[in-house]
Amino acid sequence: MPFDPFRNLVTLAGLQTLDTDATADEATQSPAPGTAGPALGGGTPATADVAEIIEPDPDRDTGEGQLGLGKDLGMKVFSGPLFGTAIEVHEPIQGFLGNCPLVAVLCAMAHVPRQNRRLRNDILKEVAMPVESNRYRKGYEYFPADRPSPLPMASPGGPFTSDRLIAVRFQRPFPYQPLSTDVFEAGRLRQRLDAPGAVPVTAVLFVDLRFDAVHYARGASGALWPALIEKAYAVGRGVNTYQGLEATVGLAEAMRDMTGFAEEESLIEAETTDGGTLPPITTRRLRRWLSKHASRPIILGSPDDAPDVVGNHTFAVIGYDGATVTVVNALEELPAARTTTVPMTAIRDNFHDIVRGPV
Repeated sequence: MPFDPFRNLVTLAGLQTLDTDATADEATQSPAPGTAGPALGGGTPATADVAEIIEPDPDRDTGEGQLGLGKDLGMKVFSGPLFGTAIEVHEPIQGFLGNCPLVAVLCAMAHVPRQNRRLRNDILKEVAMPVESNRYRKGYEYFPADRPSPLPMASPGGPFTSDRLIAVRFQRPFPYQPLSTDVFEAGRLRQRLDAPGAVPVTAVLFVDLRFDAVHYARGASGALWPALIEKAYAVGRGVNTYQGLEATVGLAEAMRDMTGFAEEESLIEAETTDGGTLPPITTRRLRRWLSKHASRPIILGSPDDAPDVVGNHTFAVIGYDGATVTVVNALEELPAARTTTVPMTAIRDNFHDIVRGPV
């Protein structure tokens, strides 16, 4: 199957073999009946039965002295667990990419018991099967042309191999994200993963070679779920590029993609696209929304000139006592520095947008 650098393509010859039950060969069209994968209690699949995936592109600014890491950006296959002993609200750390709405939504979901369970049981699903992935370099991944001999990034293009395929299911499918160029194979993948909106990814992540640290979103305790959700979001919403998420995904869009529902209001008078204005959310309604933070995910967006919190940023609400609101800043790494308490008297100075998810 030809690779398309702007698509995440999977070939499912191996998946057909893995679907085979050793006692019911007639249930599959596998070219190797009776050779179920080890995860299903069978033998070893044929070496040709490998899922092939194109890795998403990194940040564009990769030249020396620019925003990106350039030669210090690498790639690594991670073998750690998807989850730790518990999914904690302080687990997601934003990392290099400016996609705070998504990471704030993940923190808010971890805070709400029902959404916390969804993160573990519904959104990520791992399939044991051989995976080979690669990444095509583009022209912008070379140092500036004024160098005598432009050098490519230190990051290799692959191939990378592993025995795990992770599907991340979003609540809105991405129509330009094909699971396979073959309709039959695409259908089998959806059936196997039990996730119509699933985006398949590998556990290959971009790292800062100077510190051997994950470059984008990561888990504070080493769990992979924040990084893999962001990676799948870069594949789907970002059209197979991380930079496709930066400054392009709004608060309500991230909430809706992850939870299936988003209701957004402004804390100040807001202008409409046609030149009109929308009244701010009433204090009574705002208090009612904030009081439900433990039963439905809630995020707040700050203006550039916020006096008490990071400006132009998104926060997850994890506390409200009538007089104050407690939020999580996923930019910070230490739990003690991540939480900020804002008085209700200063709420509209620090936050201009509020979005709540489903019950």
